[in-house]
Amino acid sequence: MAVRYGGSSTDVTTGKGQWCANYIASNKLTAANTSADFSCNPDYNVVFAGIVTRWTPVKNLTFSAELGYFHLDQKFSGTATLTPSARKPTTAYEYKDQDTAYLNVRVQRNF
Repeated sequence: MAVRYGGSSTDVTTGKGQWCANYIASNKLTAANTSADFSCNPDYNVVFAGIVTRWTPVKNLTFSAELGYFHLDQKFSGTATLTPSARKPTTAYEYKDQDTAYLNVRVQRNF
């Protein structure tokens, strides 16, 4: 899946420009609290892949295993010192891609 905003991040007459202007204003971002390589780009890609297998050795008993992988390819760059709300510290947050993998194992007996 991919999400693309049209236009330039500095042109407020475009979707990308309006998104970035709102993000920068609401987080009070300035040159003093962002890194030199900070850039606003709300475009992103998402990749998800998974597999599940089930084994039923006897009636009404199933063993299953599910393996999954999720990747977020976001287009922001640099770091910014944010003051988030509720239970997050005020600190420099780095914009980078994120990955998650998981394994779920289940035993189910039906009566």
